[in-house]
Amino acid sequence: MLSLAFGQVVVEWRDIQVATNGEVVALNDISIELKQFKTKDAQELHDVLIGYTQAVIEDDWPALAHDKLGERASKNLFQLIEGSTQLGTNNSTQKALKANILTEVDRITDFRMARLNNSLAQPPVYAFVTILGFLIAMACFGVYRPQGPLVYLVILYTSFVGIVIYLILTLSDPFQGYISIKPDLYERLAEYLRAVKM
Repeated sequence: MLSLAFGQVVVEWRDIQVATNGEVVALNDISIELKQFKTKDAQELHDVLIGYTQAVIEDDWPALAHDKLGERASKNLFQLIEGSTQLGTNNSTQKALKANILTEVDRITDFRMARLNNSLAQPPVYAFVTILGFLIAMACFGVYRPQGPLVYLVILYTSFVGIVIYLILTLSDPFQGYISIKPDLYERLAEYLRAVKM
């Protein structure tokens, strides 16, 4: 049961990392495509892209620790959607680039919702059943007279199971606590986007 619970939270953790990586790649792709436009609208949209990336770091990540999305990041994402929809095109190349940008923006909204969905996940119910079963099993040792090897065995076993349960409970809330997912990729991307000259 512990291995099932641990496996489930690791899969949820991995889903968040996949969503984060996918969103960062989509944001970077939009930046590259906007750079090829060389228009004022594209420059303004690039600034919105930087604002959204910064809002994910400063607003979305802390909000996800409380199982919700950040308002500032949501506003910036709406501006990104609106700006990419209204982006003017002058030739077939720009039309193809705009279509790609719209696809990437759609992917960003999907990845953002995947992050929220996984932040709402709770520890598996069978993790709590395991804790109860473990306590009952340990209580059974109380009928035996304490002996050195038995005490050491109980301490080692309890410590190991305690660490696994701690990891399950900690990993089931991936945006807060000592062991949590950090927005490092977004920080690097924000630095890169600021350095890019349109």
